[in-house]
Order: sequence, then structure tokens, then C-alpha cells
Amino acid sequence: MSENSLLTFLDNNNSWQDLAQLLRLTKREWEVVVLLSRGLGTSDIATIICVEPKSVDNYRCKIAGKLKLKGRNKLFFYCLYNRDMLEQIYRQLLSI
Repeated sequence: MSENSLLTFLDNNNSWQDLAQLLRLTKREWEVVVLLSRGLGTSDIATIICVEPKSVDNYRCKIAGKLKLKGRNKLFFYCLYNRDMLEQIYRQLLSI
């Protein structure tokens, strides 16, 4: 991750702890996060990543737990609010 993107992430009311929690996500969880950040719902995400909607619900629950967010809506709004940064972090992780 570039220094500028890291500083931007930390300036958006995020902390080093938030970043550490994001880095604990699996590749599939990252896919779900990025698709959530684009405003997609469970059934749309399930179709795109070729799993059942229940699996997407399970991923959302695991992601929310890892990010210490209570409830599906908080995860959804977190993803929407941090969309650009989440996509940038995801691209950086893919290039490692």
C-alpha cells in the first residue's frame, strides 16, 4: 500500500487497528467487501462469486465480526463510506 493511500485511510477516522483488522480478511471476504462497497446486495454478490446467498450471509457475518461491526447494516455502510479506500487496499493486496 502506498504511503498516500495509507495516510488517507487513517485520516478518514480509521486507525492502525482498523487496518490490521482489514488485513485479516481472506481473499473471498475481500471480494465480498469490495462488492458491498459497490452497493450490491447479497443475491447479486452470490451470483457474481458463484456461491449461494446463504454463503454470502455467512461471509458478511464473519467480516463484521473481524471488523468489530455489529449488524449487517453497519458493515454495508462501512463499505460504502470507505469504498475508494477499500478498493485501493484490495488492489494493493492482489499485487503482493
